Amino acid sequence: MQIIVNGERHTVMMSKLSYEAIVILAGLNPEYQYSVVYRRGILTKPEGTLIHRQSVEIIDGMIFGVAHTGNA
Repeated sequence: MQIIVNGERHTVMMSKLSYEAIVILAGLNPEYQYSVVYRRGILTKPEGTLIHRQSVEIIDGMIFGVAHTGNA
């Protein structure tokens, strides 16, 4: 499946991805806090946010945005 993280296309083989995995795909350190938002998700939850230790079901074409929150 193809997903987009911060404007960059990535191929993933898993049906679910964790907050930490998405942060790593964005090229960031998962030990810091980030705001992770997504859209074009599954029909029952097409958009939302993820926090530390959460996961989301992935579908082809899903879009993620990862931004630093400013918190340690």
